[in-house]
This record gives sequence, structure tokens and C-alpha cells, in this order.
Amino acid sequence: MSTFFTTSSKRMSLLDDIVKTRFPKLAPTRWSYSARLVETVQDNLEDLLQLFENIVETPQSFDQKSMNEAQGFLLTLTGFDFNILLQIYSLVFPFTQNLCNILQSKSMDILFCVKEIETTMKKLEEIKTSKFSGFWENVTERCGMPTCRKLRFNLQPEVQYRALCFEIMDTTLVQLKHRFKSVKDMGFVELLDGKQFHFYVNNFPERSFQCLHKMYKFQFEFSRLRSELHVLYSHSDFSKNS
Repeated sequence: MSTFFTTSSKRMSLLDDIVKTRFPKLAPTRWSYSARLVETVQDNLEDLLQLFENIVETPQSFDQKSMNEAQGFLLTLTGFDFNILLQIYSLVFPFTQNLCNILQSKSMDILFCVKEIETTMKKLEEIKTSKFSGFWENVTERCGMPTCRKLRFNLQPEVQYRALCFEIMDTTLVQLKHRFKSVKDMGFVELLDGKQFHFYVNNFPERSFQCLHKMYKFQFEFSRLRSELHVLYSHSDFSKNS
């Protein structure tokens, strides 16, 4: 959709006049870009519909290609499947995007990261179990009931779309579990968290040290490493420069 506007200054001007915002630029990670795109569409859906209707209803002002594409976007934005998915992902992405921002920060607090992963997964479970009725009510009010040709296995519409919602949420949860299953084993990075050196002087990070021992048992001489870490933590210069 963003390409529709960026390839035409006239269409971009109309976007600025009616929607008064622009679509996000392509992000380094597809997940981040998708999150911002969903947010933009969700927040400006009514204005986008007005924009595309404006193009379709003024053929004298736009070429045939613009009108055809605008008509296609109207069909998509008013479609039942699009709106139910928009409802789902507009709730999912804020949590996953927040988690992404935390994990991409320079924080060495692994326990905090693990807690945030668990919190995100808990929130997604709550969406799965308690939010579908709200999705369904909002979308049927906007779009009406889905057409018969889209229904499968003689299921009731609400049952089928509830199953779709559960499938999306389960897939997201499985991916999160798989991607971050080893984060707890990375606790040893806290050994070099310079912000904690003043605390480590009298409270050696034993848990993080044992984590390192578990992961790299044969790579270090651990009695010597422990002594070297004690020396490191006792020097304020290291703490300031870390």
C-alpha cells in the first residue's frame, strides 16, 4: 500500500491532505515494519477508506491504473478477513514490538529479559483466551457476517474464525518459545555488566558465574577466572569505562 503513494506525488499529496500521516519506511526487520504498518492502518482506517473512495469517485482526476488499485484497496480494507486479522495483529504487535525493543537494547540484565519474554507470552495467551469475542463483535458490526463461500467444513462462522485466531496466537507463541528458549542460559553476560561492578565487589554474581561454567565448562580455568573477576570488580576505573 505504501508503494501506491510513494510512486505518485499526486497520490502522496492526497494522503497528506486526508489521512495526514504517512506509511512507515521499510525497517531493517520485517517484523518491526509490519508492526508499524498495522498500527498506521488501524489508527487511520476510516481516513484511508475516504481517500480511496475519493479516487474512485473522481475519475477525471486520476488515471485508470490509480482507480483500479484504489478500488482493490477498498475491497481489501472493507473485507471481513482483512478486518479480523487487523484486529488480531493490532493487539499482538504492540507486545512483540516492545519485547523486540527490549531485547535489542544493550541491557545485560538477563533476568529482566527473561521476565519480559514471559510477560509477553502471558499477554498473548490472554489475547487468545479472552479477546476474540471483542474482535468478532467489532468486525461483524463493520463488515457484516462473512460470506458462505469463505466458510469451510460446515462450521459456524464464529467457530471457524475463532479457530483462525487460536492458530495465529499458537503459532506466535511457539515461535517465541523456540526463538528465546536459550535466553536463560545467557545469564553469564551479566558478569561484564559494568553498571553492576560496584555491587559485585561485595556480592559476587555467583549465579551468572555458574551459568558460564555450565555453558563453557572446558573453555576456562574457573578458579583463576573468579580471582580475575574479583580484581576487575574492585577497580573503579573499569566500572566507569564499562
